[in-house]
Amino acid sequence: MSTPTQLLFDRLLPGSLEALLAGTLGRQVPRLGPDDSFRISTCGRFSGRIAADLLAFAKNQAYDGAFLLLQDDITRVLYLAHGSVVGAESNVLFERLGRVLLRLGHLNADDARHVVTVEESRGSAVAASMLPAEVACIGLDRRAWEVGTSLTFMGTSHFLFVDGTPDLGQLPRLSIAPMDLAIEGVRRYDEWRNAAHKSTAPADEPKADLEAAPHSKPRPAAATHDVRSDVDEIMRLVSE
Repeated sequence: MSTPTQLLFDRLLPGSLEALLAGTLGRQVPRLGPDDSFRISTCGRFSGRIAADLLAFAKNQAYDGAFLLLQDDITRVLYLAHGSVVGAESNVLFERLGRVLLRLGHLNADDARHVVTVEESRGSAVAASMLPAEVACIGLDRRAWEVGTSLTFMGTSHFLFVDGTPDLGQLPRLSIAPMDLAIEGVRRYDEWRNAAHKSTAPADEPKADLEAAPHSKPRPAAATHDVRSDVDEIMRLVSE
């Protein structure tokens, strides 16, 4: 069964996405399309396996605009200027600014909850303005890294590139290389995959069982994803 997001892409694109983009991007990306609409230059289906390719595209094209990932009710955004990540947004609770700063130890639980409430109702710029400038910068930078590296973990979803130089208003502008996010995302994915593999590995077979069947053939190793190939591909994309 198709989800509402899939229907928007498969049947109703692009006009029906205007309301979604307006709610997500607001005025932070200019409307460069006809009839004062957002200009979508590229879109398609997304999985974590192509995260590095899309980040490489942004870097190699010195892209100006917003890179959106939509998965059911999850929305993540990387704002790009001249191919660098200058900001990020997410409606995932643990990627909200207040929750990021809580994990970093810069806010207590009550203050973090208040910052999250303000961000959800009035936006990141207002939430950040409530904080000391240095603390806000730390939180926004860490959030961009968390949003960017989470792309490697995303399952089937959809992506959009919405053209136009971002205007983040009073928010501090970051400067993060997209390929740094890609490499870190692959590293975190490999770390998670190996940890998950170890936690589910069966215990060693009893010695008596092994001795009872000395001529039994070893079990074939399960197919695994070689993260080194992903890193090699990322480095190839960077050099193009």
